[in-house]
Amino acid sequence: MILLLDEYDALMQEAYVNGYWKELADFIRSLFNSAFKTNPYLERAVMTGITRISKESIFSDLNNLEVITTTSEKYADAFGFTEPEVVNQKKPGLYWANTSSNRLVGKLLKEGDRKIKKSFERLLAGEHLITPIEV
Repeated sequence: MILLLDEYDALMQEAYVNGYWKELADFIRSLFNSAFKTNPYLERAVMTGITRISKESIFSDLNNLEVITTTSEKYADAFGFTEPEVVNQKKPGLYWANTSSNRLVGKLLKEGDRKIKKSFERLLAGEHLITPIEV
């Protein structure tokens, strides 16, 4: 059996924004254990999402977890846009506009500290933001 789970993180973002993160995280840990770790029929599985996977979170119980991001070389020729595809368009595009919720951004703006709010202000003003990324 091959298991494909698309946008695994959408429910988790909603749970965080709406205040039921712990309950969903407990459920997801149990679900992932049954579906991915102890499932005797599972040959391979692929999960997609936009939220960075932390191996110390709901995924800590999984074996052989390989995280592949947009900056990974593996599968670079199979996922996303290649440079020639973008260059051939002769203009920049909003490829993923209106494809997700902005509720997490709203929560950060409402509840985030001064530094987060200042960063959003700079971005909205058209400035660049340089920040370290955890790899």
